[in-house]
Amino acid sequence: MQDEKLNTTPSVGDEKIQWSGLDGFLVLLYFVEALVFGYCLLYDVDFMIGTVAPYFTLGVTTMIFLKYILEVFSFSRQTRKSASR
Repeated sequence: MQDEKLNTTPSVGDEKIQWSGLDGFLVLLYFVEALVFGYCLLYDVDFMIGTVAPYFTLGVTTMIFLKYILEVFSFSRQTRKSASR
């Protein structure tokens, strides 16, 4: 009975980092952007810092957002189909 009381933490499941998927891409992207920003700051490349890097980051963020929105809509469609059966 005491063992049941000690195990009060909820189990999370199989939420592991997938390094070959989106998680790995974001980690790699962070290091690439840090290197590019560092280089541009050291050598005064204003065009990269002021124009290219923000638009690139905006594009990647938008693509990831759209990917997750599509996952949410596909999940809601599957839920509606299973509820109508």
